[in-house]
Amino acid sequence: MNFKKLLTKRFLFRSWVYFRLGYGTYLTYGFSLFGTLVSVYYLMIENVPALKLIFPSFTKFTIAAVLMGLPLGIILGHMHYKRSRAYASEQDISVESNPYYFKITPGKEQQIGVPSSVLSMEASIVSCNASILNVNMNLAVIDLLVRIARSSGTLTPEMAQQCEDLSQQLKQLREVYAQLIPRYGHFKELCERLAKHGDLRATSDS
Repeated sequence: MNFKKLLTKRFLFRSWVYFRLGYGTYLTYGFSLFGTLVSVYYLMIENVPALKLIFPSFTKFTIAAVLMGLPLGIILGHMHYKRSRAYASEQDISVESNPYYFKITPGKEQQIGVPSSVLSMEASIVSCNASILNVNMNLAVIDLLVRIARSSGTLTPEMAQQCEDLSQQLKQLREVYAQLIPRYGHFKELCERLAKHGDLRATSDS
């Protein structure tokens, strides 16, 4: 396709998107507001003498409506977002009804993101196992040094306490690594299920 034609085609579609956004967000709102003011004034206020005395002209009614409606709209909008459960409920429904909170999105997430997550979890599991092995080796070395020092009579109480403290710290670190392995394994299982079925809600047998 000719490059100039491609730019023209994209320009037309982008202009259409901009037009729909501008018309739907701004122009329609302005026309709707103006139509509401006209309808209220000429169909109601002009037929009610008491209101006609308060608003003798459409211009005064419009000014009064804007002065009262603008701050009222801001207050209601603030309450909608900050002071009520309305907006939170809207977001809850949006999350619950959006299938892509559970499904894999086509494209780079499907081809790169999820497979990379699987490899990352496998690497993390291997790293934890290697760290546990390293801790076990350090514990064995400490135990061997304590035995040698005790047999040679050079083991002091301070040295024994330091070795014991270090051993306890290493054992705690080993427990942390041991707890991480099943968590990484669970996340790896979820990623594999997502890569296979495209949906986290799918069972492993489906």
